[in-house]
Amino acid sequence: MPCASLGRAGRTRPAHSTGPAPYASVAGRTRPAHPDAPAPHASFGGRVVVAAGPDLRRGEDEAREIASLRPGSVLLLGESATPAGVLQALDGAALAHLAAHGRHEAENALFSTLELAGGPLLGYDLQRLRQPPAVVVLSSCELGLSEIRPGDETFGLASALLAAGTTTVVASVARVADDIAREVMVRFHRALTEGHPPAAALAAAGPGTSFLCLGG
Repeated sequence: MPCASLGRAGRTRPAHSTGPAPYASVAGRTRPAHPDAPAPHASFGGRVVVAAGPDLRRGEDEAREIASLRPGSVLLLGESATPAGVLQALDGAALAHLAAHGRHEAENALFSTLELAGGPLLGYDLQRLRQPPAVVVLSSCELGLSEIRPGDETFGLASALLAAGTTTVVASVARVADDIAREVMVRFHRALTEGHPPAAALAAAGPGTSFLCLGG
């Protein structure tokens, strides 16, 4: 759903939140690193999934342009980008790019959502993945945020992915407009295809933006 201040030009719904954390665990659960994790300074193969949720002014354009950089990508748009369809495609993928309205839920971060066709994809849903993607890009607002709980554990949608076995999550810690997200994300993926590791690709593509590279 659109956020109150940015309307359909933004990718979030308002929620209470705190700052980001680079690493996280969820209820003490961690899994081994993904076998398709990218090596430093090398492009990586494997299945690529690109999906766009509804009501994003430039979301489908962003998804199509990113998919065009990687021939053979699984591209989910419109009614095909359902929570069930996206979840099935994510399982075992090497790289996933999800462009959607997002909401960080501070009280229970695993209820944080990505709005897809027909309903939301929750953080809890991601725990059903047998093998999460090695790299996940959340082209949405605020889903890089985490909450610090007793014992110094951090909880958030990005944290849940890292704990489940994803090596790298790229996500924003603030609201971001559609046009900016599209420009940064296309530059980021182009840099990945040129062999740059995710952190270096993001540093070149989006300096000064709210997108962060979390994990390895």
